Amino acid sequence: MHKPAGSQRLPVEPSFRGPSHAWSTVCLLAVLSAAVACTSSSETETFVAPAQARCAVTARTNTTAFPASGGSGTVEISTARECNWVVQSDAPWVVLQADARGQGDGSARFTIAANTDPAGRAAALSVSDSRMQISQEGQPCEFRVSSTHQTVDVSGGQLTINVEASNARCTWSTAGNVPWITIAGGASRTGSGAVLIQIAPAPTAPRSGTVTLAGQTLTIDQVSGGVSGCTSDAGTSALTVSPSGGRLEVPVNAPSGCAWSARSDESWISILDGQAGAGNGVVILAIAATSGPSRSGTITVAGHSVTIQQGTGCTVTTAVTTTSVSAAGGGLSLPVLAGADCPWTAQSEAPWLSIASGGSGKGPGTVVVSAAATEGPLRTGTVNVAGVRVTVTQLSGCRYSVQPSTYGAAAAGAASSVAVQTAAGCAWTAESGAGWITLPQTSGIGASALPFVVAANNSPARSGTFTVAGSTITVAQASPCTWTLAPPSVEYQAEGGRGAVLVIVVGDCTWSAASTVDWITIDTGHSGVGNGLVQFTVSANPGTARSGVVRIAGIDLNVRQSGQ
Repeated sequence: MHKPAGSQRLPVEPSFRGPSHAWSTVCLLAVLSAAVACTSSSETETFVAPAQARCAVTARTNTTAFPASGGSGTVEISTARECNWVVQSDAPWVVLQADARGQGDGSARFTIAANTDPAGRAAALSVSDSRMQISQEGQPCEFRVSSTHQTVDVSGGQLTINVEASNARCTWSTAGNVPWITIAGGASRTGSGAVLIQIAPAPTAPRSGTVTLAGQTLTIDQVSGGVSGCTSDAGTSALTVSPSGGRLEVPVNAPSGCAWSARSDESWISILDGQAGAGNGVVILAIAATSGPSRSGTITVAGHSVTIQQGTGCTVTTAVTTTSVSAAGGGLSLPVLAGADCPWTAQSEAPWLSIASGGSGKGPGTVVVSAAATEGPLRTGTVNVAGVRVTVTQLSGCRYSVQPSTYGAAAAGAASSVAVQTAAGCAWTAESGAGWITLPQTSGIGASALPFVVAANNSPARSGTFTVAGSTITVAQASPCTWTLAPPSVEYQAEGGRGAVLVIVVGDCTWSAASTVDWITIDTGHSGVGNGLVQFTVSANPGTARSGVVRIAGIDLNVRQSGQ
């Protein structure tokens, strides 16, 4: 940066020193963040300060509030492109996907597991100094009562009504709405339980009252003995029906002329025929089909309770039956498809897979599976979700180390080996890149020693390679012979000519000769064993001086030629 006359550069420290001037607020703020030029009435001064916020990270999420059933969201990260970032969760039910780290602007996905608890919960995602609150609603409490209508005679008595709560932490209460009905036990409870209801004797009958039970209404009819000699009853006290529903018949036994009635307070049990009658008769019921769990309801026929029990119609499956995960492991989300209130559980069937959340639930939900990292070969495991097996494939995490990477062999040849280090079960292969290096074994599994054999060398020193598990091993082998060229170099005039060089060999070794330039041609002595003679021709040179090489037994014969 050009510094105008009279200016000075301040040291990069938190405190700034210099001539006393009246600095503007804008200039002071700029000095704190970067190198800027500030101008006073008398001179211009340049200040250089460190970019303290160089790797500031800004993060935001598209969704912060989730329903009890869970869901997914995305964190958007803004920062300088050279800055690294990592998204972290402080709760196991907020599971980050594999893209939870990166550099520069980016995004990271996360999954919220289903909340089976009636209480809401909160967690946070953090990226550097940015912190985002995540909230999730609790699972609404649901209650099922064993009966919504009961009939008692004029003498009164006690009734026991069972309440089934959807969660052990759900609270409920019971209250009678008329003075002759009192709650003898279980007026308030948490979770499932029973309520004991006391009905006082009736001075006059009939009469009817209600009880508010876990938010539902129980109707209690108290009746007198009725007409003399009229004693009616239902021909059964309990019936069962399949999940598909259908038609049921309840016989009524009553003396001729004795009136009776039938009543259903269950939405899924309808009376098609026989709402009222006299004498013997039949009440015809229509039972609705169900896709939910088993259920029980009670109807009143001729003053008697008849229980209808319907089997489960729940169908629970998963949206995914096969999935994969990287060798680094991480979280996997498995959506559960189920009818409302249909219960399900999830269990891991592989030691490297664990259920992070969603081990059980009712209705639609999500099972979050955590896969451990691996350094071994590709592997598969299963997770059982509501009887459906989900296959998880983890990619290979095999890593290989081969030592030594270089080997020096004597001219006489030798047998040796390299050590292959890797995890158990990791397969590898080996291949020689030189004909004089032999591999007795070309594959293996796990850590092992790989033997190799170097053949005897009757030629100049040589180098070759072989590969093991993707690593290259270089073998350098000495020669048993020595070579001398006489003369070691030659010179020619521009018109060129023929020449010869004597190859003197100590030892019974082979050799070869080759020109490295096109203007030197080997005439005789392309190869030989022991001492020999190489004859060559140097072409006329039409240009400037030049030099070339004839390589004989790995030794360079330098040929220089003058120009025109």
